[in-house]
Amino acid sequence: MSLRMRRLVVGVAYHGVLVILCFAGIVLGEATGNPALSGLAALVLVGHALTFRLNPLGRMIHESLIGEADCPACGEVIDLVQIWTCSCGFVTWQPRHAFSLCPSCRRVLSWIVCPACETSIPMRAA
Repeated sequence: MSLRMRRLVVGVAYHGVLVILCFAGIVLGEATGNPALSGLAALVLVGHALTFRLNPLGRMIHESLIGEADCPACGEVIDLVQIWTCSCGFVTWQPRHAFSLCPSCRRVLSWIVCPACETSIPMRAA
């Protein structure tokens, strides 16, 4: 499975579980006549919908579950925790995950290069 597809599957699973739990809380609150539970679940759902791009929890889940990538051209297995250079020119000498934010410009890597065949591997979910 490609890196983009793995990121998509993990993201859909994370967001899907959260949305299902919120809807279950809303339905359960309405069924039991507990408006506080319904309101809290609805508030969490709206808060998640408004901030899901800013929330670091999804990125942390990706970092913990996806530790390596396969090059689509040569099949080389690439460890995603390495010393990465950002497009802004920042280089850290401490290994970091490829999905983590650049400490300098706060951007994520758009692609990585396979060390064996120098093929570009896109990092963003489809």
